[in-house]
Amino acid sequence: MCWRPSLGRLGLIVGLCLATPALAALGGPGRGQVGAQFRQLAESITAAQKAGDLALAEDLARQRLALVDDGPPRLQGNAYMTLGSILRLRGRGTEAEVMLRKAQPLIEDESGRLSMAAIRGLFGLAGVLISQSRYAEADALLRDALERQQASRPNHPDMLRAYNLLARNRINMTRFDEAQALLKQAQALDLTEGEGWGLAYRRAQTMDLEGTLAYQRGQAGEAEARLQAAVEAYRAIVPETHPDLIQARIMLAAALLLQDRAEDAEALLQVLVLRAEEAMGMRHRETARAHFLLAQARSRLGRAGAEDMFRRSLEASRAAGHLGQLAQSCRGYAGFLAGQRRFTEALPIYLEALDAIDTQFARTRGLEDAVRESYIARYGSFYTETLNLLLRLHKGEPRAGYDRQALGVVSRTQSRLFTEMLKQADVGKVSADAAFVQLKARQDAARGQLAEMRRLRVEAGRDEEREGGAMSTDPFIAERLAARRSRLGEELAAREKALADADAEMWKRYPRYMELTQPRPVDVDLLQKRVLKPGETLLSYALLPGRVLIFLVEKERFRLIEVVRPRKEVATLVAAVRRPLEEAGATLEGLGQLDPADLNTLYRIVFEPVESLLPAGRRLLVVGDGPLHILPLEMLVSRWGPDEQRAFAAARATRGAGAPWLGEYAGLPYLGQRHAFAYLPSLSSLVSVRLYRKPDVRYDRELVSFADPVFERGTVEAAGGGPLQSRAAAGGTVLDIPRLPETADEAREIAAILGGRSDLYLREKAQERTAKTLALGNTRYLHFATHGLLGGEFALVSQALSRETAAGTVRNLQIVAAPPRPAQEDKPAPDADPDLPLAGGASEGQPALVLSLTGDLRGEDGLLTMGEVVESMDLNAQLVVLSACNTAGGNGGAASGEGFAGLTRAFMYAGARGLLVSHWSVESRSTQQLVTDLFRRSRAGADSLTALGGARDSLLRSRFEAGRTISRAHPYFWAPFVYVGD
Repeated sequence: MCWRPSLGRLGLIVGLCLATPALAALGGPGRGQVGAQFRQLAESITAAQKAGDLALAEDLARQRLALVDDGPPRLQGNAYMTLGSILRLRGRGTEAEVMLRKAQPLIEDESGRLSMAAIRGLFGLAGVLISQSRYAEADALLRDALERQQASRPNHPDMLRAYNLLARNRINMTRFDEAQALLKQAQALDLTEGEGWGLAYRRAQTMDLEGTLAYQRGQAGEAEARLQAAVEAYRAIVPETHPDLIQARIMLAAALLLQDRAEDAEALLQVLVLRAEEAMGMRHRETARAHFLLAQARSRLGRAGAEDMFRRSLEASRAAGHLGQLAQSCRGYAGFLAGQRRFTEALPIYLEALDAIDTQFARTRGLEDAVRESYIARYGSFYTETLNLLLRLHKGEPRAGYDRQALGVVSRTQSRLFTEMLKQADVGKVSADAAFVQLKARQDAARGQLAEMRRLRVEAGRDEEREGGAMSTDPFIAERLAARRSRLGEELAAREKALADADAEMWKRYPRYMELTQPRPVDVDLLQKRVLKPGETLLSYALLPGRVLIFLVEKERFRLIEVVRPRKEVATLVAAVRRPLEEAGATLEGLGQLDPADLNTLYRIVFEPVESLLPAGRRLLVVGDGPLHILPLEMLVSRWGPDEQRAFAAARATRGAGAPWLGEYAGLPYLGQRHAFAYLPSLSSLVSVRLYRKPDVRYDRELVSFADPVFERGTVEAAGGGPLQSRAAAGGTVLDIPRLPETADEAREIAAILGGRSDLYLREKAQERTAKTLALGNTRYLHFATHGLLGGEFALVSQALSRETAAGTVRNLQIVAAPPRPAQEDKPAPDADPDLPLAGGASEGQPALVLSLTGDLRGEDGLLTMGEVVESMDLNAQLVVLSACNTAGGNGGAASGEGFAGLTRAFMYAGARGLLVSHWSVESRSTQQLVTDLFRRSRAGADSLTALGGARDSLLRSRFEAGRTISRAHPYFWAPFVYVGD
């Protein structure tokens, strides 16, 4: 925008120029004169910042940097840091990071790591990283800065700055309790060195953050009170145009909107929009947020001007490059357009929001999985709204391809962490490729050159603003500026083309790398032309609040089927079905609570609508959603009419009197008897295993098996002493891990079936160290037969092991369970900062397989965790069998959207082509029979999926004796294991 200073601003500039001769002439001064000019410029910059005039502060900072271009490193570092700090305040994070990274080594070399300047450099750089959602990097920098500050000047106000920044970042990372503790520590600091403006400013920032934290927790009243206190504190020391004061007042307006006080918010925001534009410009996140909130207020009040404000918010977000605010602004504007039935206008803006979310999610790598899952959970409604819009458009124009776009949107939501892991594995295969390294270097150079050219163009625009007055009267100046604009425009276009060409070649030659860094949806054409095989069908599900979407994809056919049943109903039914299976530890009466009516209702919702489109015996690839990830479709019942109900009741009435227990389940028509199902976590994982799999190898070993590990000295009876022996660690107030001697028989029988070379690691030899260090790349089958632990259980076992080791005793493993974590009571603000993800239920550890816990563990704890599989194993196995409980991921995957998680995704990442995993605590003797039968059929020539189907059918028809005759027709016995892979 054209720079037209107000009279007050003009007076400030005149005063600064009179006080700073260096502004008029900087050419050729002596060394002493340079130092004096450098100090005078510093004073002028400080005055401009306090006055809230960041544009002038930037101009002065650039002049200050030019003054010491060839000067001492200390002055150069100081000048770079000052300019970087101002650029950060102006919302130009990329430029700010460059300046601050140049400054840091110069300052540390000259002044030392513990100098105030070096520590402040870390503060500034961390602030830039926070603005770019690079929270893990920022947290590491801030912890370093806090340690340095404590070692250097623990009583200085910069201690307060350190706590404030750490608290802000912990809010961003959804660690609300930690943020609260940091803010309390900040309030309690006794800063004996502190006085004057600096201390008052940091105290105001603490109050500001307390208000922000309350807002993010949905505590609108408390947020308003604290933000109002922060506003008053800021007003006592800075002008109304100061960025921090403007930002605090914008948050105050957001708190008012949260309380449905739209009129109050509108009155406040009408002033703030103008102030934000003047103080920070249209390229700043806070300017975009002010416009966005004003648009919301006007929209709620039904007043004119809402659309213009939404549009301006979107333009400002794009200019600022702030992805979180861009997504929010896009959603607001698109929702407004959709509300006016301008659907085709709204669609590209919704899709732009999803692009921003996906890109920003890719930048959160390095944070804990739970934080990243809760981050993406915040955006669930963005995807739902986009899908609902596409469905509406599809109904109006069925042949326009909106259904294909809908599948692309669904693919964005599927098992993000798992999908990203597979992409990283694919990229790792080419990371040492010289051609890839060369092309990536070319791409990086083009990106850097384009950023520099954009910076130069911004510089030229500022020069034009300064010389704008002369242009109307001096043709020479006008011609010179026009020529420069043309030259810079041509150079910018050339740089943009260079980067576009590098990107295009990278997409062509190394698409997985580009998908990792620039995520995009899976395309139906890709699935049909390159991924799917003749004679197979892909079913991908999406559970929306009011409907179920089923996408059917084959090489020559694509269909979208919509079922009007709410997600909540499906979730409730799945929970009802799993409850007796999970609680069956060991009563047959508990298993009898499984209601065939629920299995049939689920069938009618999720499968009957497509069954008429499928030939009998069709191999189906299934990508579930939410609760469908924890439901084996094979156990669904296709008919439950009067005839089936009468037969079921009659069989139940005669059990124990000539008929076996649970025999009533034998006559049910299960879906698994008609179709073969292979499950996948996401569409992208299917692309990965089909297009980017490891090269085939010549297997020199048929089997490696780890079974019957030693958990204790001596023997222990099964927990509870019931007739059903589970491969789960018994829960409750203690975790009890009994021996499973039949798993050794299972391993020996598999080896005998397969023939050839097999390596069995039984009892004390079933060591974690062996599993992590053994070369397994040429092993056809990998088999683990032991107990499996979910994440929370692993934490408890890990804690108990460390206690027992310290005591020097190894006995029957009894682990006292920790009390459950309290539920999150705080409700997030509906319009909360999209950068601040919801606090999620982070697991208390990783899923693990329990291996030997005694003997020489060689520095290990005996628990083979998900992370250790990822880090240490390199597989090319045809099938990995996790013959334990809950190895599919348990309930956590359904809640988080990660689907098959935990150990499943770890072994897929390690290179397994297929996996056999379980959905609940499996009965050990039935598992032994199922797994050995599967290998017997595989040895006879069946593929793994066909072999599993035959083994299930055989198990379903079998019985066993445990003080009474029990039928294995109940799904508890035959249905838990599913095949994951292609």
